[in-house]
Amino acid sequence: MNRGTSLLAAGSILLIMVGQANTGLAAETFKVGVINQRAVMERTKAGQRALQELKEFTANQQRI
Repeated sequence: MNRGTSLLAAGSILLIMVGQANTGLAAETFKVGVINQRAVMERTKAGQRALQELKEFTANQQRI
């Protein structure tokens, strides 16, 4: 590694360490969203098109 790369790596590590130390002090709450992918695929127009394309693709692959 040359000097520039070493300094960049050291700086990145320092920023990560500072960021990790900060998270313990702040302890902010956050929300987590959950998506039912099967329902999205079956109930939306785009999802239904994607499922149809997938069925066509698998049918073509099985013929090969």
